[in-house]
Amino acid sequence: MLKKKRTVWFAAVLSIVMLFSVLGTGTTVAAEEEEPVMLESDDAELDMPVGDAAVVPRQGGFVELSDEELEEAERSVRDYKGTGKSLLVNKAKHFYYYEQLTEDEQYIYDAMLQVVYDPVNSGFISGAMLYMDPNSPEFRSTANKVYYAMLYDHPELFWLYNTKDYYIYWSGRETAVPGLYSICFGLNKAYEEYEKEVKAFNKAVKKFLKKIDLKAGKKKIARQIHDELLKTVTYDYNVLDNMTEERYNRAHTAYGALVANSQGEKHTAVCDGYAQAYVYLMQQAGCEAVVIMGEAGSPGNTGGHAWNMASLKGKWYEIDVTWDDLDRADEITNKNDQPFYKYVKEAMKDDEYMKLRHHYMYCITTKQISDFHTSEKYRYYTKDGKYWISLIGDSVHIRDSELNRFAASKAIMELAPIAE
Repeated sequence: MLKKKRTVWFAAVLSIVMLFSVLGTGTTVAAEEEEPVMLESDDAELDMPVGDAAVVPRQGGFVELSDEELEEAERSVRDYKGTGKSLLVNKAKHFYYYEQLTEDEQYIYDAMLQVVYDPVNSGFISGAMLYMDPNSPEFRSTANKVYYAMLYDHPELFWLYNTKDYYIYWSGRETAVPGLYSICFGLNKAYEEYEKEVKAFNKAVKKFLKKIDLKAGKKKIARQIHDELLKTVTYDYNVLDNMTEERYNRAHTAYGALVANSQGEKHTAVCDGYAQAYVYLMQQAGCEAVVIMGEAGSPGNTGGHAWNMASLKGKWYEIDVTWDDLDRADEITNKNDQPFYKYVKEAMKDDEYMKLRHHYMYCITTKQISDFHTSEKYRYYTKDGKYWISLIGDSVHIRDSELNRFAASKAIMELAPIAE
């Protein structure tokens, strides 16, 4: 017992002596670790892209015809039998914007869709009877709204969405019933690349969906499509930087994302190309998604932008595939010797951080995406313990329903769902 006590006492004394020895020399005390500090760059090239959404051209509008020409147009509509099965396909069971329209607006939508689903036919091939003068400002406004709704619902109409070559026009006259008009719709000319482009598009969609587990639940399918688009599509900086010259580029369409842009560069798109591709793929996979149009950017610095919403298990979510995919840093890190970019490279090799980065705009609420604030959650702490950086900043997304950019798109976005 005594021996044990002596042993404990000796150990205690030895510990005290060693402690004073350490404090006295000052050579073996570890310095307090400094907290990592923020390292930032003012390089605007790291900002998310804005101003990359196309302005959808207005369709052709009303054409003045003589009585004889109107009779011929009505006869053409009556005699139209189609040219067989269309190459254009969309397996969606519901078309969100169509279902939000009034009955008269749906009649116009149906007539326009019949025209563009047989794009090898030019001239008048469909019609509608409406209590609306086809040459009135009211009808033109309604037709524009319907036209946007159709293009947002049907990304397979990529050739019509962003073009100066093709447009829908109409004409009509009052019937024997006062106020009731017979209206005919047609395409200005046949879609010249119809077979080549639509077949390429359908083939690309089929190939893409082979990578998706279509037997999984809708939430899993939606995430798989999102993630596969990130792997597949390259953001088209050339179109972003030259929007005036590249206004009608296929990069603005689902075709650009899934096939190629107008320069033939495969899987290359800007925001509306990403957004329309996501909608179409979701539709073919049995899920519901919509295009949202508006502006986005850092607070006080916004430009035209497109993103998505998806309905999963009866609940709507906001999704911005473009911003989830975008890493401008990937393009410029090798061109810049600032210390900041050394750590950007390091962050981009960190799987966990990039998983977070690639999903920060995935399945969030309308409130969150409208006024997004970064937080500690999105910090990357450097391996040397000196700094933290973030590839995610504060941002806003503003729908066209809150803006006065384009009346037709504003009217459609007023019908868009809200993610609670």
